[in-house]
Amino acid sequence: MTAPTRRVSSLDRPWARTTNSGIVGPLRVPSRDDVIDAIVELSNAFPHSRLGWRLNETATRWLTDPGGIREVASGMVASSTDEPAADYGRFLTALARRTDLAQPASFVLTRDHAALRVSHAVGDGRVVAAFLSGVLSTASTGQLPAWSPTPGIPHPYRKAVVEFFGRSPRRLGELARRPKSTPSPDSPEVVSWSPDAVTLYRRASRDAVEAVREWRSRNARGSSMPSIELTLLLRAFRAAGVALRPDVLTLFDARRYVPRDYVDGNFVVGLLIPATARHTVGEIGAAISATSESGRPLAALGLGLLTHRRPAPTPLTAPTRSAAQLAFTHIGRPQSIERLGFVTGEIPVYAGALDPAGPTGITVATTRTGGTLQLSVTMHANATDVTAVSHALDLIADDPVALLEDGTTRHRPTLAGAAATGADDGIQR
Repeated sequence: MTAPTRRVSSLDRPWARTTNSGIVGPLRVPSRDDVIDAIVELSNAFPHSRLGWRLNETATRWLTDPGGIREVASGMVASSTDEPAADYGRFLTALARRTDLAQPASFVLTRDHAALRVSHAVGDGRVVAAFLSGVLSTASTGQLPAWSPTPGIPHPYRKAVVEFFGRSPRRLGELARRPKSTPSPDSPEVVSWSPDAVTLYRRASRDAVEAVREWRSRNARGSSMPSIELTLLLRAFRAAGVALRPDVLTLFDARRYVPRDYVDGNFVVGLLIPATARHTVGEIGAAISATSESGRPLAALGLGLLTHRRPAPTPLTAPTRSAAQLAFTHIGRPQSIERLGFVTGEIPVYAGALDPAGPTGITVATTRTGGTLQLSVTMHANATDVTAVSHALDLIADDPVALLEDGTTRHRPTLAGAAATGADDGIQR
């Protein structure tokens, strides 16, 4: 009997060739059988959750078979004897490269950690936190998480446009007058290339994070944590000698435009924000806030729906001389992860890895778990100096305040289109 199918939406289809990975621990990891039972229970209780859904060969249809969910769930759960805490970056690198895991979603259980690798077509960063926390908590306690009891709104983009621009049509004119960001050109010289993604992980201690907060209260009151984290990254890369393009591909969550509604799958977009190590925390935060407040993420989503209906092909060449394109996503502190049963006395870890944006892409994901700042950076080792990136992360982990104070008295150019800094920046969390 053929499994029921449904169309992969235009919001999800462009992401089908990319993956999100996440790892959480140390914690009391349920048995493999209990995790399988939890996946079955959650799939039956929340059939719209996409947990247990599969993709057809062309990634254009979802395959959903409630009658076969136990077999599907069994294939989704693997065990590993690896010890992730020895090197979380190495573990995440190996997880992304495994060819034996089920698609589009697989859980990997170790002695005291649990990991998830999932196709980005299933959903954006929220789905990693939801699947990991929901499955683990259900397997451990038998209690179902507070997931949405009904599917998300059927046309979220249309609803967001009406909510944001329909209530204030003048915003369209203001958006049209804003300066347009264009990617920096690559070197015309190229070499043959194939993906070679590796992930590095670092953690700034609770004391270091508290020192950053104190610095913010004295020097950048009102600035958001994403703007501070991005500033740290830009300053650290400069100090380590990593050449970056003069803009950052920043992931924005468009759910801020429909705050009263639940949205399934992907509702994020990456936008270039002019930002370099020469700019202050306030200027970077203002540029991020102004982008959200202008509705530019909605305009970019609409353009993507018109022009990017399929996943982009994997490049076959890489520029021989090109600055790296930094991509940044602030995951923040998912409360569902914070509530998991972490081992007492150990430092809680929640880290993710996102595919780089092209050969010269450097993708950074940040979380604030257990009071610490955790960073995972993914890049292609055959196009980026991994040793230099590792040094940059060491600088953040060792003394983030020193990076924030670097050159604070020097004049920096004001970012075009900057507005008042605010914490509600619309960055993906």
